Amino acid sequence: MRYAGAKHGKGWNMENWYKRHLERISTEEPEEVQFIIELADGTLIGESGCGKVRSGWKCRGYASPSKKRVVMTDVKLLPRYWGKGYGTESMKMVVNYLFTKTQTDMVLVPPHKDNIAAMRVYEKSGFRKTNGVAWHDHLIYEIARSDFERKTQSGSKESEKT
Repeated sequence: MRYAGAKHGKGWNMENWYKRHLERISTEEPEEVQFIIELADGTLIGESGCGKVRSGWKCRGYASPSKKRVVMTDVKLLPRYWGKGYGTESMKMVVNYLFTKTQTDMVLVPPHKDNIAAMRVYEKSGFRKTNGVAWHDHLIYEIARSDFERKTQSGSKESEKT
C-alpha cells in the first residue's frame, strides 16, 4: 500500500472505501470492474480495480496493441494480510475472470519499481515485464490472452498425467 499513493496509503479503511464504492456504482454506469477481496469469514482485506485502456495507448516506451481490448488492474491488500499468498491468489482470480468471462485480449499491471513483492505476485500470476514505464516510477507488466490460454492448457495436461 505504501506505493499506492496518499489516496490508498496509511489509514486506508476498507469498509469505508467499500461503502463509497457501492454508492458510486449505484448512481453511475462504471467503465471499470471492481473486485472486493474477502476471506471465507467475510473479512474485507483488499480490492482490485480493472479499467479499460484505450486502443494503442502509449506511455514512455510502451504501446498497447491497437484494436485489442486491454485492461489495466492491480491488487491492493491491507498490510496485515501481506506475505500470506492472498495477493497472488487474488490476482490469479482476476486474470482468470478477465480472460474467461470477458473479451479482454491483454491485461496490464503497473507496479512501482521498488515494489518487489508486487512484481513477484504479478510474475507468479503469469505477467511478464515490458520495457515500458506507466507514470513516475511505475513499470508495466502484461499478460496476453494467448499466454493465459497456453498456461491454462499446459496446467490441464499436467493434472491429467497425475
